Amino acid sequence: MSRKFLTSCFVLVAAVAVLFAGSNAAMGDLLFSDDFNNAGTPADPDYALNANLGDRLDGYIGSSMTTAWGLDHLSSAGSMRVNETATGWNGADAMVAQFTGTGAHHGAIIQHNFNESYIATGGYFTVYFDMTPVYSTDATSSTYVGGGISIGGKDGTLSTLPSGTGGGPGRFDPNSDVAFSFLGNYAQDPYNGACAKATFAGQGNGGAWMMFDDEAGTITAPKTYQFKLTVTLTDNSFAEGADASANLQWFDNDSNWTSVDVNGEAAGTDVTWQWDADGNNYICFYEQLQSGKTQYCKFDNIEIYGEVPEPSSLALLAAGLIGLLAYAWRKRK
Repeated sequence: MSRKFLTSCFVLVAAVAVLFAGSNAAMGDLLFSDDFNNAGTPADPDYALNANLGDRLDGYIGSSMTTAWGLDHLSSAGSMRVNETATGWNGADAMVAQFTGTGAHHGAIIQHNFNESYIATGGYFTVYFDMTPVYSTDATSSTYVGGGISIGGKDGTLSTLPSGTGGGPGRFDPNSDVAFSFLGNYAQDPYNGACAKATFAGQGNGGAWMMFDDEAGTITAPKTYQFKLTVTLTDNSFAEGADASANLQWFDNDSNWTSVDVNGEAAGTDVTWQWDADGNNYICFYEQLQSGKTQYCKFDNIEIYGEVPEPSSLALLAAGLIGLLAYAWRKRK
C-alpha cells in the first residue's frame, strides 16, 4: 500500500477518535432517570414504584426497563411509595420512604445490576439525586431524620446482622459494599447541622458523622438537598478485588458543587474500596431514621450517567476504513 493511503487511514482514525472523545467529554451518557412524574397512585400493587415507566424513565438503561424499582423484601408493605399524598407523606411526584417502629431500614433499588462491561470500560458512573431528609409526624420529639444511597447491596437495607438473624446474601454488607448516609438538622452536639458519613468496604461501621451544612432545615421546615455521587472504577472493572473510589458533592448554599467530608478526612477526599464477589452492584435508596418514630424521607430527580460505546462513531470508523481498503484494492488492480 502507498504512503498516501496509510496517511489517509491515520487521518481518518484520528478524526473519529477526536469525535468520539469530544462527544463524551461532559457528563457522559444518560443511563437512567426518573422524576417520578405520572407515577400512578398508591393503589398500584407495588405502591406506584413501577407505574407508567414509559412516561417516567429515559436513558440507555431505563428506556427498556419494565421493572425499575423494588421494595426491600424484609420491610413492611408500603414503606417506599411514589406519588403518595396521604397525610404525612407529602410525596406528590416523588419517592418517599416511611419508617415506623424499630428494625431494619427500608429501601428501594434500581432493578439493574450496574456490573456491566460497558460501564466498567468507561471507568465511572455518576448518580444525581434530590433528597429531603427532615420530614416527620413526630416532630416535637425527633432529634434527626435522614436517608442515603448505597452501592452494592441488592435490597438497600443497612442491616449488618449475620445470615439467619435478618441479614444474609443480597443485603448491605459493610465489609464489601459502600453507603453514604445523611442526617438533616442532627440536633446533637457537636453537630447541630446536616451531617454525612460513609460506611464502606473494609471500614465496617467505622464512618464518623461529619457536618457539612450549618444552615440546615428543621424538622418542621424541611430543606431539600441536591447530591452528586461519582464512583470511579480505578481498575475499569467490577470484578472481585478491583479497586474503586467515590466522591460525594452537594449543591451548597452558594449554588456551587462542593465536596462533602464523609469519613473524617479532609473535604473532598475520596473514599476507596474493593468490589466483593456477590455479583450485586445495585444502586439503592433508603431512610436513616430515628427508632421509635414515624418519619419520612423523600427522594426525587434521580439521574445516572456513565460512558457507553457509541455505535454511530464506531460504524463511521469502520465504514471509512472499508472504503479506503476498497479504494486501495481497486487501484492495485
